[in-house]
Amino acid sequence: MRSAPKWRAFLPTGRQIRFALTQALARTVPALARRWNLHLQEGAWDAAMQESMQRWDLRADRPLPDSAVADIKRHFVLEMQQCGGDPHADPRTVIELRRFGPSLVFGHSGQAVERASGLSITQVDRNKARPARLGRTEIVGTCLNLLDVRPGKQQYYFFYIKQFEYRWKAAGAAAALGTPVTALLSPTKKANELAFRAMLGRRFPTLIQRIVEPDEAIACDSLLQVRFERGCRHRGISGEAAVQEAVEVFREAFDVTPPARPGRLLYLTRRDAGIRRIRNEDALEALLARHGFESITATDYDHAGQVRLFGEARAVITAHGAGLTNTIFMEPGAQILELFGAGYVQGAYMWLAHLRGHRYDWLIAAEAHAKQDFTLSTDDLARIEAWAASTAAGDGDSTGTAAAATA
Repeated sequence: MRSAPKWRAFLPTGRQIRFALTQALARTVPALARRWNLHLQEGAWDAAMQESMQRWDLRADRPLPDSAVADIKRHFVLEMQQCGGDPHADPRTVIELRRFGPSLVFGHSGQAVERASGLSITQVDRNKARPARLGRTEIVGTCLNLLDVRPGKQQYYFFYIKQFEYRWKAAGAAAALGTPVTALLSPTKKANELAFRAMLGRRFPTLIQRIVEPDEAIACDSLLQVRFERGCRHRGISGEAAVQEAVEVFREAFDVTPPARPGRLLYLTRRDAGIRRIRNEDALEALLARHGFESITATDYDHAGQVRLFGEARAVITAHGAGLTNTIFMEPGAQILELFGAGYVQGAYMWLAHLRGHRYDWLIAAEAHAKQDFTLSTDDLARIEAWAASTAAGDGDSTGTAAAATA
């Protein structure tokens, strides 16, 4: 849930108040709450009658090397805070698909509930838990709930890295049942989601796709619901095979074939972003240009264009941000330098680089500002230029550690 700024953290936000009130209503006057499609956070995942259809217990083939783990322990402050002091070199991912009896799925929130008890099959998204009068549509047979695409600026990373794996596995398992299954999907105009749906139809043609509008509630005879657990929030996908499958699916969807020898050197600017901007970016761009790096803005390209662009790149440098998601489309052996401001340092993209066989380095800027912006010092710029010169000359080594170290 969106939280209050630190300076007023003692005051709840409007969404926090709304969630507390709606949960209180669902607890004290359930009959009235159900008329407005409000249900308790307490779930039916283990309480209701259900059947475990398939379970995947996944790990990467290779854990992070000891040198990377040592870097995380010493420098990656945010990850150490959020993962309990454990850098998770070999995290476990568990994905499970279960079948429930008669259920409801709400288009405005994606929430699924058991019809008889009113218990939630999925956790309530606290930002979406609001009252709504929904028209009910009956679907005979089994549905698969895929109404979980996260909106907003974080959606790009969440879609490719955190959601693709379990949605794809659930769709494949549902299609293999041998009986008709209707996949419930959100309305969207996003090219990556449309590409995902096109590939669902291509790979799993027996799966029936049904768009669920925000003012609609689907009532079905039985429901397939997928849930996942990960050992660390900064290890968004389970391993090498899962990343490779995502790469192959979206390259096919966008009809992109990478060149035999990618050669472009890219600097990904964040001028159009609201956070994590480099205050003296002009100086950085000037020195990178001397070594053949192009300055690009990811949002200038559509999704197919970004997949194609990063497939053509052999090196990328940028500040931490969702644009680094596209590095999964770079070929093994490509080089990445990720720039951080102090205080917001975590290893999500280190993990992706490790899984894809990239040469990954990082640098924490000496001077940090509000909104995670930062300024690169003279020493920072010198380290970056040394990295750029070595990379342009093809001299990079695959250490996976901080060749461009912190000040």
